[in-house]
Amino acid sequence: MDDAELKICRRAYAAQMLARAGVDRNEALLSAFSIVPRENFLGPPPWKMRDWKRYMEVPSDDPVVLYQDLLFALQADRQVYNGSPSLHAGALHRLKLRKGETVCHIGAGSGYYTAIIAEIVGKTGRVVAVEFDAELAQQARRNLERYENVEVVNGNGLEWPREAADVVYVNFALHHPAEPWIDKLASGGRLLFPLGTPAIGGEGRLLGVTSQAAFFVIGREGEELSARFLQPVNFVWGEGSRAICPPMPRSIVPSTQEGSTAFTRCAGMRSRPSRNGTRRNAGASSWPTCIERSYSAAIFPASCRFFISL
Repeated sequence: MDDAELKICRRAYAAQMLARAGVDRNEALLSAFSIVPRENFLGPPPWKMRDWKRYMEVPSDDPVVLYQDLLFALQADRQVYNGSPSLHAGALHRLKLRKGETVCHIGAGSGYYTAIIAEIVGKTGRVVAVEFDAELAQQARRNLERYENVEVVNGNGLEWPREAADVVYVNFALHHPAEPWIDKLASGGRLLFPLGTPAIGGEGRLLGVTSQAAFFVIGREGEELSARFLQPVNFVWGEGSRAICPPMPRSIVPSTQEGSTAFTRCAGMRSRPSRNGTRRNAGASSWPTCIERSYSAAIFPASCRFFISL
């Protein structure tokens, strides 16, 4: 397939991904997905595609096969992949990215979704892409060379951003957000991250992915913060979390109450939530420990309740 045909393919792919995510009339997002060549961020063929249980080698070296709503391996042995385009399209739409904004993309992988963010915020915007894995960070740095508005950092995403950011977009899961994600969020800023619990194998070994997780968006307006559930997701578990974040308390356990599965984490209230769910004195250290959110979703067997520790 030649370049002209690939451009047509990308445009169709972009429209399909936005439609699958339920996104209507986001021209900047549509344009970004149409422009950024996914094949430039996945390495040379043969590519490995993720099905429900395993990675399988794609029997084609034509880049057109990459323009599907499928996961492709970045590091298959570690279950690190370029994630679902429709999932990221929906998340980026909900973040309401604007030209000129500063975005911290944490868990950037090889940089594909960083490039899409960079296209949206434009030359007047700035994107800091943080990747914990040195090999992936080097790939991202190489892949994003053409973007003058992007800085790639090989570091622990729980220590970033270092400066105020309009948007923090996190692409690994934790059982609570890191302090800088909250403390460095500018007024009017948005944080979107996967909150969840890790999958645990024999002898308490972390399997590197989530057992349950969901996207939450946290917004800041002046000194007030708000949190909102978006959708259930599956994600890799944060690699650098043990060094900085406290271990997950034993209180995160499934229990059955009146036929519903409840997943809770509550380390004690430092203050009470207001009736509208917002919080005053909005630093991470002053954010009250628990926010309550109930919802029903297909990935969970029944109505689930999260107590989010911040």
